[in-house]
Amino acid sequence: MTTTTLGYLLFCAMMMRTMAHSPFELPDDCRNQTWQEDDGTLVVMSWHIHYNTNSTEMPAFQKAFTEKFSSLFPPEIVNSTWQTNRLQCPFGPNFGSDAYKYVCSLEEDPYVPNAVDSTGRMLLQGGDSPWSGPQQAFFIPLEHIDETWEWAKAHRGNLDVLKHPNTGCMHDDHSLRIEWVLGAQSTTAPSIDVSNFPCNVPGYGCNDNYFSGPPACGCTMPLKSDAPADSCGGCIARSPGYLPTDPGYVPTKLPLIPACTSPPLGVDYTSIRYYSGKVDCGNLFLEADIGGGINIPPVVTFPKAEAGAYYTLLMIDPDAPDEGSWPDVTKPGAHAPVRHWVIGNLDKKMLHEGDFTGATTVSAFVGPSPPYGSHRYGQFLFKQQGEIAYEELTGSIVQWDYGTFLVNHTLGFPVASNWHVTQYAPPRSTSM
Repeated sequence: MTTTTLGYLLFCAMMMRTMAHSPFELPDDCRNQTWQEDDGTLVVMSWHIHYNTNSTEMPAFQKAFTEKFSSLFPPEIVNSTWQTNRLQCPFGPNFGSDAYKYVCSLEEDPYVPNAVDSTGRMLLQGGDSPWSGPQQAFFIPLEHIDETWEWAKAHRGNLDVLKHPNTGCMHDDHSLRIEWVLGAQSTTAPSIDVSNFPCNVPGYGCNDNYFSGPPACGCTMPLKSDAPADSCGGCIARSPGYLPTDPGYVPTKLPLIPACTSPPLGVDYTSIRYYSGKVDCGNLFLEADIGGGINIPPVVTFPKAEAGAYYTLLMIDPDAPDEGSWPDVTKPGAHAPVRHWVIGNLDKKMLHEGDFTGATTVSAFVGPSPPYGSHRYGQFLFKQQGEIAYEELTGSIVQWDYGTFLVNHTLGFPVASNWHVTQYAPPRSTSM
């Protein structure tokens, strides 16, 4: 396996496995690798400081830590609809990117309010917690680890405190590269079951807010092994442009922006009679040929579809500008995003042949019909966790909350995508 990245943009170059090369020369496999501190090749993206074992003292430690380092936390609530306060990380415990520049608390994730048992242990989907007892943690950017770790050690009391790096190799990050300092009453460090961490590829992590269920990147724990092939598919690669694009901003739901993967998803409007209908990473089509009441879906193919797997296809217009057209107007209009097609339970045969007979139509295809100007249209293919009993989407196709749809069905990130531009054009007066 090569270290690869997804080539479509998520506000800026969000990357995913099995696509274009990462800008970092990272190894492909976590096994038998060392980090740069030991002259190895693994890059530390960020740090976590955990405070464990004594649940009675945890609240006081958390309060004192946040008061001491208040200036290092985000200056304001990023999204008040779910972030309870500015101290809380806008992502889950498996996010390690160095793009986020603030200290934050990993506790009280509103997407998984019941993801702890009666002892305070974090529960993972389909498995147990990595931790043998109560624990909480802070996310620490690279530039702040020294001062925060020294303070944590000095003020730990009866808490067992732990520092570990985030390199993407979660198994060794939580075993070979940890540093424990035990509390005054402890004699043995808590145990950690590393097989219950979802990501184990150099430079990888995930934003658990993009998935339903406990924080496991949308996968079932424990992992089968520490091999890269068994790392959770919801984990994506790190890069300088990885979310967030602004130091204090992380979208609460996965943003879909039309762009191409490498190779791109195969999309072909075979009904076009005047020119090639193949979609090619932003090429132009006329509404008169594919929209304006012409609701004939394109033929979509994905040669890498796996046997026994199921996939869901989404097609959206993210722009629908109120005035003007893309690219002159980049601000989405009041109708955006617009749902143009959702079809699920696509299997290998369907995606190899482009014949979707037998698939589940969740929202019937509606041809691109910009009222004026030009709009972008993206086609995104997601791998399902299994066959889904989809319910038909009814009602208006405008202002579609696709982010919630993706979370509710644990679809994660696209495995392939393509896009095109459609320009308004009146119906043709003649046919060929």
